[in-house]
Amino acid sequence: MKKNVDDYPLYLTATVFLFVAILSFIPFQFDLSGFKIKNVDIFSDFKENPKPEIKPEKPIEEDDFFKPKYDLNPNSNDSIDGLQLKEKIKASIFNLFLAKNLSDANNDTIFVKGNKVVLKNQPIVGNVQQLKFFFDGLNKTKSEVVRIAHFGDSMIEGDLVTADFRELLQNRFGGNGVGLLPITTQDVNFRQSTKISFSSDWKVGTVYSGNPNRFPIGFNGETFVPKAGSWVEYSTPHLYKYLKNFSTVKLLYTNAKPSNVNFVFNGNEKRSEKLIPGKSLNILTINLTKPANSVRIEFPLEDQAQVFGVSLENGNGIYVDNFAMRGNSGVDLNKFDEDLVKEFSSKMNYKLVIFEFGLNALGAARGDFTNYEKSMINVIENLKKILPNTSFLMISVQDKGMKTDPLVKELLDAQKNIAKATNIAFWNFFEVMGGENSMSNWVDANPPLAAKDYIHFNERGAKKLASLLAESLIQAYTKLK
Repeated sequence: MKKNVDDYPLYLTATVFLFVAILSFIPFQFDLSGFKIKNVDIFSDFKENPKPEIKPEKPIEEDDFFKPKYDLNPNSNDSIDGLQLKEKIKASIFNLFLAKNLSDANNDTIFVKGNKVVLKNQPIVGNVQQLKFFFDGLNKTKSEVVRIAHFGDSMIEGDLVTADFRELLQNRFGGNGVGLLPITTQDVNFRQSTKISFSSDWKVGTVYSGNPNRFPIGFNGETFVPKAGSWVEYSTPHLYKYLKNFSTVKLLYTNAKPSNVNFVFNGNEKRSEKLIPGKSLNILTINLTKPANSVRIEFPLEDQAQVFGVSLENGNGIYVDNFAMRGNSGVDLNKFDEDLVKEFSSKMNYKLVIFEFGLNALGAARGDFTNYEKSMINVIENLKKILPNTSFLMISVQDKGMKTDPLVKELLDAQKNIAKATNIAFWNFFEVMGGENSMSNWVDANPPLAAKDYIHFNERGAKKLASLLAESLIQAYTKLK
């Protein structure tokens, strides 16, 4: 029987197809005299190509220096807002007071054009361990006077921010009084914590507006010298619970003539006290048998002394001294007399220095903050050497403008660089406000929290800032002490 050779091509094709099909499922690859041979997949067009594995982009690492060392969770049991701030020492009364203050101020919420905007407070970051000097001081306020020096520009002028911050801390840690006050000041028309009046003939030298007579400048950045008959008077309004009166008056001075200064308390009780000559810091302290709410101090001789200020106090506790320097960026703090600063620290017991500067650096730097960084690093490093047992905290610049001024973010980065270079603590108020374009929310809030210049805070905004700062500082104290 004759074979049907017509079917051979069909069989051959089928055999080759089957062979190639089998090879399509067997991966192989080898070299033959330099030629790479690998399998061919005839079904590749029918297979679903697997999606290449996409590795997640590695997130940009946040600088460890600015990572929170603890959580600041307003809903946790440790939170101030939750009335459950757990302190290792007695704090129940403080918890209730601060929680009520924050609640009354709707501290975490503002309403902008009918919309609710929730603020997210920020923990203090940076070298929070450097705050140990201050935290140790807080544990001694029952037996000592512990002081905070609050330096800033016009944002704290008139005792804004400082007054509410002071009251919150005094409620918790004791102390009753406004602390160190200037002799003359530009903010007499809007300062509410203390009424100050003075004669117009004082000679003045400051680190921020000039010192033509080259007076030695104390830690407060100001020195005042009387003419014959110069006077200053302080009285305490009743707007703040802890500033209603005082039982101790301290006059801080140097280079005095052997002479007497006259004091008049409550308009009728008169006393004459002797000044001590010498180039060091002297403190004339008067302890009253009963609290007063006003004192007038009269200097009968010209150039009788170089006076730094007057402190009004009521016993041990914490005092926050407001050192407002209008128009200053903070770089002029290197004009202090170092020996006087050391004496201020030892005799007045400053345990924390707060820097709250910012926007005045924008115009001076014109977008290049290199010199500003170097100057502020120099200021802080010098103060750290002079005050080795004092803590330092930098508060960042706030937002500015209807839309954020681009230079604000650059300044914020510069301030972070300063805090890191000097290894101090840092609190990011720009983020607390809400970050970019947040100033418009504070201006448009109901009720408003900032002025229409989109730069300055009003009293309500200053109080909110003070409460948020107190919350973060107490949280750090609670967590890290």
